[in-house]
Amino acid sequence: MVSMVIMAGILIKFISSSKWNHHLSTRANVQNDGDGGGHQQHDLDERISLKIQRKQHLHPNEHDDDNDDKNKNPHPHLHQHHHHNYHQNNGGGSNGGILSFIGRHISSATPNNSDWPNTMKNITVTVGRDATFECVFPKLKDFRLVWFHQDHHVLLATHDTVISKNGRISVRSHANTTFYLTIHDVQEKDRGFYMCQVNTKPMRIQIGYLEVNVPPSFIEEKTSSDFDIAENSSATLNCLAKGRPEPQIVWRREDEQPIQLDSQTNESSLTIKGQYLNLKNVSRHQMGAYLCIASNGILPTISKRIFLGVSFKPVIRTNKRLVEAAISSSPILECHIESYPRANVYWQKNNQLPLIVYSDRKYTLSMNESIIPYRFIARLKISDIQKNDFDKYNCIGKNKMGNERNFIQLLERKRPPPPPSTKKPLRRPITMTTTASNLKKHNQKL
Repeated sequence: MVSMVIMAGILIKFISSSKWNHHLSTRANVQNDGDGGGHQQHDLDERISLKIQRKQHLHPNEHDDDNDDKNKNPHPHLHQHHHHNYHQNNGGGSNGGILSFIGRHISSATPNNSDWPNTMKNITVTVGRDATFECVFPKLKDFRLVWFHQDHHVLLATHDTVISKNGRISVRSHANTTFYLTIHDVQEKDRGFYMCQVNTKPMRIQIGYLEVNVPPSFIEEKTSSDFDIAENSSATLNCLAKGRPEPQIVWRREDEQPIQLDSQTNESSLTIKGQYLNLKNVSRHQMGAYLCIASNGILPTISKRIFLGVSFKPVIRTNKRLVEAAISSSPILECHIESYPRANVYWQKNNQLPLIVYSDRKYTLSMNESIIPYRFIARLKISDIQKNDFDKYNCIGKNKMGNERNFIQLLERKRPPPPPSTKKPLRRPITMTTTASNLKKHNQKL
C-alpha cells in the first residue's frame, strides 16, 4: 500500500513539471479538424475534457492500448504527437526508468472505462465561504485516490489523509466510492483547477474548476476624495474598484439631480457609467456631492461620496434696499449671499469703525443656512433703535476668492396723526325749572 502512495506521488511530480504543462498548452491551442471552422476551444468544460484526454494518453506503457483506442480518438495524430514528445523528453534518462518501473508494478486489474466519470462539477463560491468537490470512482477496490491543485502544482491529500499544510483543507470519503475535498473559508488564491486521480493503468483523473467571486471594494489610491476647483474650470472625478467579476462603476448626484457635464452646452444625464466623470466649464450649480457606485452582482454593492467644491468670490443681494422702522422698535436687516468657500460676513454702519463683527446688547448677528451649499442669509438685528441709529448699513462678505459689499438704508417711520373724527357732537339736554315768578311771567304773556 505504501508503494502505491509513493508511485502516485512520483506521477504527480511528473504531471506538475514544466514539460507536462507544455503538453497541456500545446493541446489547448490545437484547432478542431472536423468542424471546418478551426476555432479554438475556449469553453471551460471543453478545456477540462482536453486536460483529461491529455493525461490519460501520456502513460509511458500504453502503446497497445493506444492502438485499440485509435477509432475513439478524433485526433489520432495528436495522440501520437504527445507520445513522441514524451519519449523524447524522458527516454534514456533516470526519470524514464522510474516511470517504466511504476508502469510495471501498477495493477492490471483496471476498472472498465465506462465506470469512470470524466469530470467533477465546477464550483462557483463567494470568498469566505466553503467549497466542496465530489469525486466518484465506482469499483475503486484497492486503488488509492489523490487530490491535487493543478494550477499551483500542489499535492493536497491522499485518500482520507491531508498532505497540504493549508489548514483550510479537509477530506472525507463514503463507501470507498465517493470522495470529498472541502476548502474552508475560500480565498482568491484558491481559484483554479482541482484534480482527483487514481493510480490505475492508465491513470484516471477527474478535473473541476473552482471560481471564487469577490464583492467589490474601492482602490483608495486610485479613487478621488473631496476637492475644490475654481469656477469655470474643468474637473475629473476618478473611481476604481476591484472584485470578481470586475465591478461596474456608475455615477450619480447625491441630491438625485441630473449631472451637468458642461455648463455652457447644458449637456446632462441622470447617471454616468465608467471610471471617470469629466465635467467641463464647471459652474457653482454643479457643486455638490457625487456618488460613485460599484457593483458586480456580488453583495454588497458599495458607494463612495465625493464632494466637489466650486470656488468663487461672494455675491451679495438685498431684497429690501430701504427699511423703515419706528423709534424704540427692533428691525432686522437681511442680505442674501452666495459664496464658496463660505464667506466671513460682518456689518458696518455708514463706513464707520469699528466693524460690527460680534453680537452684543445693541446688535445681534445670525445666519440662516440653505440646502444649497453656497447660499445663506446673513441677518443684523438692531435693538431699541433711536434717532442716531437711522443710517446706511453695509453688509460685507469676504473669502479667499475676493470680497463684496452691499448696503441697506434704515429710515425712521413717522407716526401718522390721528384720523379726523366722523361722529356728530351730542346736544346737551335742556332742564326746566318751574318757579312762582316764572309761572307769573308765563301767565302775563298769555
